[in-house]
Parts: sequence; C-alpha cells; structure tokens
Amino acid sequence: SLTMSVNVFEELLARVKDVEERAVLFACKEVILESKQEIGYVAFFGVLYRSLQQLNKVLPPTIGEGSKPTPELTRCRATLRLLDVVCQELPVPLLRKAFPDFAKVVVTLYKKTPPPLVSRPGLGVLLTFSSAVLSGEKEEKSDALLQEVVQKCLLASVVSGKPKLRKRAVDVLKQIFEKPHASSRLSKLVLKSSIFIFKDCKQDNVHPSLYLLELLKTTIIFLSPITQKKMAEAILRLPSLGHSVLTVCAFNVLTAIISTENTADMNGLVAPLLDAIYDIQPHHIEVQPIKAFLRAVSTAFVSLSLEGEIATQKLPQAFKKLTPLFLSDSNDVNGAVARALVLMTTSCLTQAMVERYINDPNSPLQQLFLALEPALNFSYQNAWDHVLDVFTSLFNTIANLIPADAPAEFSASFAKGVTPIVKAIAHLHHNESGNETNGRWSLAVEHTLSAMLYSLGVNHFLSILPIQFPSVDYESDSQKLSSDHTWLLEFLKMNLKRSELSYWGTKLGPVSVKLTANSKKARQNDKPIEAKHLSNLAQQIWELFPTFCKNPVDIPVAFPPLARLLAETLSQKPALRGIVSSGLQGLIIRNRETLQDPNATESEKKYATESLQAMAKFAPNYLNSLFNTLLTSGPNSTQRVYLLNVAEAFVSISSPQLVKESFQRAAVSLVKATSTPPPTDTVENTALTNKLVWLTEILSVMVQYLPLNLVEQLYRAIQPLLMSSASSVQKKALKCFHSICAHHRSLVTSNAAEIVSLLDATLPKDKNAATKVIRIKLMKVLFEESPSLDLAIMKQLLPEMILALKEVNVKSRSEAEGLLEYLSQRCISNGPEHLQTFVNIMAANLALDAHFVSATLRALSLTIKQHSEHLSPTTCLELSKAAALLLQSRSREIVAADLEMVRVCTGTFPAEVTRQTLPELAKGLVMWSNEAKNKFRQKVKVILEKLMKKLTYEEVAQAVPFSKLLTNIRKTVARKARQKKDGKKKGRGDAMDEGDDDESDDDEFGTGGGRSGSGGGDKDGAWIVPGKSDDQIIDFLSSDASKHVVTTNPETSGLKRGREAAFEKGGDGRFIIEDLPEEENQPKKKRKKERLVPDSFLGKEFVKRTEAKEKETEQSKAATKQQQRRVPAVQGGDRFKAKNAGGDKKQGKVEPYAYLPLDPSQLNKRSRSHAHKRFEPLIKSGGSGKK
Repeated sequence: SLTMSVNVFEELLARVKDVEERAVLFACKEVILESKQEIGYVAFFGVLYRSLQQLNKVLPPTIGEGSKPTPELTRCRATLRLLDVVCQELPVPLLRKAFPDFAKVVVTLYKKTPPPLVSRPGLGVLLTFSSAVLSGEKEEKSDALLQEVVQKCLLASVVSGKPKLRKRAVDVLKQIFEKPHASSRLSKLVLKSSIFIFKDCKQDNVHPSLYLLELLKTTIIFLSPITQKKMAEAILRLPSLGHSVLTVCAFNVLTAIISTENTADMNGLVAPLLDAIYDIQPHHIEVQPIKAFLRAVSTAFVSLSLEGEIATQKLPQAFKKLTPLFLSDSNDVNGAVARALVLMTTSCLTQAMVERYINDPNSPLQQLFLALEPALNFSYQNAWDHVLDVFTSLFNTIANLIPADAPAEFSASFAKGVTPIVKAIAHLHHNESGNETNGRWSLAVEHTLSAMLYSLGVNHFLSILPIQFPSVDYESDSQKLSSDHTWLLEFLKMNLKRSELSYWGTKLGPVSVKLTANSKKARQNDKPIEAKHLSNLAQQIWELFPTFCKNPVDIPVAFPPLARLLAETLSQKPALRGIVSSGLQGLIIRNRETLQDPNATESEKKYATESLQAMAKFAPNYLNSLFNTLLTSGPNSTQRVYLLNVAEAFVSISSPQLVKESFQRAAVSLVKATSTPPPTDTVENTALTNKLVWLTEILSVMVQYLPLNLVEQLYRAIQPLLMSSASSVQKKALKCFHSICAHHRSLVTSNAAEIVSLLDATLPKDKNAATKVIRIKLMKVLFEESPSLDLAIMKQLLPEMILALKEVNVKSRSEAEGLLEYLSQRCISNGPEHLQTFVNIMAANLALDAHFVSATLRALSLTIKQHSEHLSPTTCLELSKAAALLLQSRSREIVAADLEMVRVCTGTFPAEVTRQTLPELAKGLVMWSNEAKNKFRQKVKVILEKLMKKLTYEEVAQAVPFSKLLTNIRKTVARKARQKKDGKKKGRGDAMDEGDDDESDDDEFGTGGGRSGSGGGDKDGAWIVPGKSDDQIIDFLSSDASKHVVTTNPETSGLKRGREAAFEKGGDGRFIIEDLPEEENQPKKKRKKERLVPDSFLGKEFVKRTEAKEKETEQSKAATKQQQRRVPAVQGGDRFKAKNAGGDKKQGKVEPYAYLPLDPSQLNKRSRSHAHKRFEPLIKSGGSGKK
C-alpha cells in the first residue's frame, strides 16, 4: 500500500504543471496524511527531494522578478510546499543528516528565483531543518558556511517577507541566538545588515528598518556589549527622520539595551547612551514617541541606580528636562511623565542624598524641588493631578529614608526648603480667603499633603501652615490672617501617621481649654452662634487626640504633663470620655502588642517598655479616679464601658501589688453590700442594686490579672449574686463568673460539678439575650476543660443550648451553633459511638412541647448536615422515620423545622434509608403541599426534587399522589439539564418546542391534550379544515383559502370555524337553529377548585378544615369587592345656602363644605359630559360669560 501511495503521489506531482495547482496540492496532501507512518514520510521526502533536484537543473540561472511563472516554477513552489508538510514529520537525526545537501539546493533556488515565488514554502522547510540542527549541543564544521547562508535567507525574510513568514523566521533566529555556538556568526550578520539598512533608511522606505527593529527588540540582549554599542549608534540616527512609528521602535530597542537585565556587562554604556537619548527627545505633541522616550529614560535611571552616585548626580538634570513635558495637552503624555518621574524617584533617591541636604544648600535633593516647583504654576493646570502624584511619591520616599535618629536641624532645614511648595499645594485645597477651591484636585492634594505631613512631622508641618483659632489667636475678623487653616483639623484627623504627642499636649490641648472657656462667655453674652462655633473647634481638637495617640514618638516625655488633664476630663466631662478612652487604650494596647511581637526590633521593644513604664506611674491615680467615678456618679451604660476600658488598660500595666490592693478594696465593698439585707424602700433598693452592678464590673476588669488565691476568693464571693432576683445584678455576676472560668481554667477543672449546679440553679426566667450568650460561653468553657464528656452533665446542660438555637438574638444562636459543633467534634474524636449517643440524647427532646421540638429538630439538622457520614444506618433510619412522622403535626413551628430536617436527611442519608421512609414521608408532604404560608409549598417542592434525584421518578410518583407537581418538577429538571448541556439559554423557538414537549408529557399522565386535528396542525398552532367531501380540493391561491386555516382545534372547539359553517342550512337556504338542552339553559355553576391530592388520601378532618378556610377567604374577597364598588354620593353645598342673605351659613358645628368623590373612570373622553353634570350641584354660573 505504501508503494501504491508513493506511485500515486509521483503521478500527482508530475501533473502540477498541467492542471490546477491547488487541486493537485490538496490531493497530494491527502495522500501524505493517509500514510501515518514514519517510513511513509521518508519515502515522500525522497520523491520530493529528487523532484527538487531535477527542477534545479532545469531552471535557468536567473529569473527576473517581473517574469511570468513558468510550469517549472509552479512545480518548484508546489514541491517546496509539500516538503514543508513532510519535513515536520521526519525524525530529527534524518533532518540533521540531510541538511547540508538539501540546504544547498534550496539556497541555489533562492539565488535563481525571485523571493516571492519560493520564499514562503522554501523558508518553511529551512526553518524545520534549522530547528533540527540547532537541537544539537555543538555545530558541525561542514555546516558552518551553509548555516551562514541559511541565516542570511532568514534575515532577508525578516526584512522583506510576509507577516506569517516573518514571524516564523523571527522564531528561528531567536533559537539561534539562544545557542552559544551559533549566535556569534548571527550577531555579526545582524550587525552588518542593521548598519546597512539603518544607514539606507529614508522617510519613504522605513519598513525594512521597522521589521529589523522588531527583531532586535527581543534579541538585542543576546549580542555582545561591543555589538550593542555599535547597534545603538546606528539606531540613534533613526528618530531624526521624523517617522513616529520608527521613532517608537527605535526607543524600544534602546530601552532593551539599557534594561537592568542587560546592564551587567555594559561597562559604563548607560550614562553616555542616556545623554544621547536626551539629544533626540521628540516633541511633546507626538504622544507615542514621547511615551517611548520616557520609558527609555526611566529605564536608564533604574539601571544607573545600580551603579551608585551616577544616578543621584543626573537626577536633577532629568527632572529639569522632563518637567516641561507636563505642558502637553495630552493626558497620556502627562501620565507617562508622572510615571517616569515616580519610577526615577523611588529607584534613585538614597539615604545619603537625604542626609546631604542638611549641609549642602545646593544639594541634588534641593535641585529636585526647584525643578518641580514651576509645575505648580497656573500654566500647568491641566497636569496638576500628575504633578501632585510626583510630589506624593517624592515626599513618601524621603520620609522612608529619614533616619530615626536624625537631628532636629535636619527637620528644620528640610521644612525651610520645602515651605514654598507646601504653601502652594495647600493653596490648591483652600485659597487665601480660606474657601475650598475646585474639588477636581482635592483628593490628590490631600494625598500630597499627607505625604508632606508624614515626612515633615506635625510640628514643622503646622509651622508652615499655622492654625489660627478665633478668640485665642485673634479677637475679630480684622485681625485674622488670609486663611486660618482650621480645615487642617479634619485633615489631621484622617491623615496623621507619625505623630508627636507633645505637640497636642503643649499646643492644641491648652487651646481647647481656652476655646471651651470662651464658648461659655459667648453664651453668657447672648452670642449663641459664636459659642457654638468655638465649642465645635474645641470638640475637633479633642477628636484629634486618638489620632495623636497612633504611634507617637515621644510618649515617655509627653505623657506625664498630659496625665492630669486627661484624668480630669474622664471624671468631669462625660461628652469626651469616649475620645479620651480611645486614645489611652491605643497608647497602652499598641505598646503591649509591640512587646509581644516577635518581629519587632530591639529599639522598638525598648521604646515600648519605656512608654509603658511612664504611663504605669500614673496607674494608681487613674484607677482611683475611675473607680470613684464609677461608684459615685453612676454614669449610663455607654459611659461605664468607656471608663471600664480605660481601667482595664491601666490594670494591665499596673504592678501586682496595686492590683491586689484595688481588688481588696472592691471585694470588701462587694461583700459588705451583699451581706446587707435588701431595703424595703424602692429608691434605696435601686441604689443597692446599682452599687452591686458597678462593683461587679470593677472586679471583672481585674480578674485576668489576679493571682489564683484572690480569684478563689472572688469565685466564692460572686456566687450569691448569681441567685439575685435583679436581672442586671445576675447578668453582671454571670459575666464576672465567666471571666473567672475563662482566664483561670484550673478552677473549672476542680469545681466542674459545682459550676453545673450553679448553672442549673440560676436558669434565667427572663428573656435577657445577653445572659443567655454568657451562659452558652460558660458551658463551652466547662466542656472544653472536661477531660471526657460526662453524659450526666451533657443531659443537664444540653436542653438550654438547644433552646438557644431558636433565639431571636443572633449572638445567642451563633454561640449555641458553635457549642453544638464543638460537642459533635469531641464526640467524633472519642469514637463514632459517642456521636450516636449524642444524637440520641438530643432526639429524646422530641417528646416535649412544640417550641422544644422545633429547637431539637434544628439541632439535629445542623448535626446531620455536618456529620452524617459518622452516623450508623440504624440511626439514620430512626431519624428519618421521626422526621416523617412529625410532618403530620398541626404545629406550624414544628413543621417548619421538620421540613428543613427532611430536606437535610433526603440530601445526606443513603437512598435505601430514604426509600424505606418514603410512604410515611409522602403523607406528611401531602398535607402541606398547598400551603403558601411560611413557604411550605416551596419547601415541599424542594424536598420532592431531592427525592427524585435520590430515587427514581416512578418510585416517588407511586408514593406521592400529586402527579402534576411531580411532572412539573421533572420537566423543570430536564429543561435545566438541556440548557446546561447547550451552554446557553433557550431562544424563542426553543421555548416553543419546550411547550410542545410539556403538553406531550401532560398527555402521558392524562392532564392535557395536544394539538391534533383532522387536517393536522403545525407547531405554530394552525389547523387545516378539509372540504365538505373528500373529492373537494383546497385551492390555497383562491380568495377564500383563509377559511380552511384556523388557529383552534376544530374537533375540540364545538363549532366549525367560518361564517358559512356556523349553522346547518335548510333546503331554502335558511339557517336551522335548534333549542339548547334544558341543562344547557341553566346558569353555569361555579366550578369547585380542583385539588392536587384526592380527599380520601388527605382525611376527612383535614379536608373539612381546608374547606372552611377556603370559604372564609371567599367571603373576605366578596366583602372587599363590595366595599370597592361603593362610591360616595355627591354632596353639594345647597343646604348651607342662606335664605335671606347671600353666601353660606353654618349649621351646627359643621363648617360649609361640598364633596365630590374622585372616580378614575370619569377621565375617559366618552364620560366627559357625564362628569360635567356631576359638577352642576356644586358650581353654578354667576353671570354671563362665566364658566
């Protein structure tokens, strides 16, 4: 068969010159592809190679490019195309062996024929051979010269070939460059060709240069540094031609030369090349060339940053050259300039450059500011967004480079140097009059000012932009500066990062005191607006306090002077307690976190230790003040939270002795108050209750930091409060008790039985959700510390947890669900039989009241959903039977929870378990299949869908007697499956087809009728009515053809369509109309609503209850309709008319009025005259001409 294929192939190849080339080529390819064997491809290659050798001898030495294609040339091109197909299937060793001889023939053909005739197929063959030769590690000497010729052909194809050919040639040249033993020769060839092509490049002949630049963009990195330098010199002349695309490609190649991946061996080439790039800078009107130029410049600086100080020295010059480009009208150019400057800033700025700024007024950093400052002039308005981005990057980089131990002279010198820039940028946010300017730049300005604030520090920043406060810095508007900068208060609150707490304590804190005093004076002087303005400013200053407490750098020095003011504010000013509490908590908590952070440095830990020690010195004063405020003033719950948070923060840094003394004082007071008999007076009883609550809260704060012996004392002292009749006392005592158990787990282990008895004895009788949350948390602690799950304890505590699953409070439900999951996991870890026991204990509660049963079903559903694989088949069967039985309950609460459990059981339990409980389950589902309330009907449908997925349709249909719903479910599932298979939603035609399918399904179950007539109907619903006799032929071209085409089934319509066929005619041509039967003359009775389920299946009681409900609903609807039909009568004003005088008179206590009810039907044009008549009793004409 192979011999026959080769013979056929030779015959076809010989006919290329006689018949159509494409048809023969197609036939030859079919013959090649049919032989799927390596030996077959080798045989075809031999035939083609011999044919190519013969053609090489026949063809003349030279063929002109404009000459017509001869049969020999046609056959040569066809042979090369077939070789391109065959060579891709040949083994690599054969290709490498045949390469020298074959390449000589192809190169000879290249010299004889013009490139367009044989270049594409011939080059394809050479690409395949070259790839095979390059796969070796070293090159044969005999192939060197031939490879050079091939490379010239490839390079020629890159420069002048078609797109597909050029792409293949570029791929092979990349492979050659990646081979060290083959790239040197190609590098010389590329350099020689590039210099020649670039030198000969002109405005009207740029395509060869463009194609070569595209090749160099990805291969320039493989050339040697000397070759790259010569190549760059040749490329630098191209932008001067003024061709934008050529300029872009040239800059792209220069960018590749100076990229970081290529600068290791450049030996100082980047700096001179950067200077040369400056000389060929395009005009800013040319968008794409200028963007390519900016990429080259920024890449050069990234490479120079690796060489040391060269980038630092050249950076100011670059900023001077690039900043004027912001004058471009193109937003793309402005964005590219900003990106380039940002990249240069982040990569080239160094710490040495920042430190040099102190001693050298003319340092490179100062030159950067001077170069960028003109960009804030009004002429650069269109680019201010991008200019601000550059300033933001510059100041952020400087802030990160400023050393932590920088002297104060540096900050002062730096602030002095950037003062004009800061004022100019602030002016973009608020003008000299203090009014907010155009919001176009407001966000960018805030980002820039935030970076300046971060680098300068709040002290120097506000020295440049000082805030002036009324009644403190100036008395009247005439003494006010152009802008008082009070808008900075809100700005500082949002953007302050590295703060100085001493500035708030020495500058802002005293100002707030003065503003508060002046506000009181203004209010006394009857100036409410001024008083409100001053009090708002004071409030804004205090709102800055938590911001200043975020990572301040001077806590050990700044906190002692502030301690007294903060303590007095906490005790005397309730409105500021939240603010001060937030700030003090932040100071303490962040420093404690720093000490516990393993990634923190030694200097950071040292500073945190010093800060905590400075604040701990004032802990006795703060604790005494806070506890006295809590016990004397009796603040509300929110205020108590603020004070308790501050107290807990100071307790955490206090000495053990101080904590012990504070605890003993509070504990003594608690014991004394507990032992006091409850007074009979209501006021005194309330005071005692409040005192117990406050003392319990204070002791709860200290629990975490007490030694075990004191905790045991508190454990005993708090127990009587758990039995308190006051819910607030019981809640706080329970919270304190939970804190004891959570932080001191050893007490739980040794007193587990006592804790359980306490929980049982203090079962809350009220609906306090917070108490229930704490009790659930306490249960979890108890179970966590229990070495093994005690069944007695579990049976005793489990009911409360189950009931919590039905709580309205979200926290209670989530805590109960967490405890349930924890217990399930503990049971599984101890063994599967423990989970069976746990489930049985919960299932025992199904015999209680409705609410308890509902909660138990909820708990079982959660457990089954998460851990059904650990339950035995027997347990699964028992749970399924119980769920099926409970569906027949009359309690909607039980049924709602049970439907969820049935859904979970159906989806998780094995099919055999579901099959056994299906008959009993069907009875329950049927009872609620028509109930729309609580979404029972939808839930039943979901359960049926799961049943049909788990079992077969026939099994479910046999057990469940409502076939319509099952049929609907089956068709819905099938439709979704079809849509998923098709991968798209159905169109209109598909929807119609589905409708036909649905009807056929209904016919199968006896619930509908399809469209079928004597003449047949199409899917669009048209029937053909035949003639009166079989011999009568319907002429559809006649004028009365439409009589025979109807849209209703003539067999089921009762009467034939058409005016003539409506009644039978007599002999005289008259219609014969017969009287209707007597039963048809009777008025139609209202059809009873059809049920999905037979009454015999539902039971008499259920049917009776349902019918009563339907009757009540119908009566309600009838009453509503009757009420809607009642239209109030028109009431004119005649009865108020005075008899002896003009005008109206009052009758009794009713004022004169006229009433006309609104009726939408009167808006109809046909009812307009009737509507006018309705107004006659109300309005009468007062004279001629009046309407």
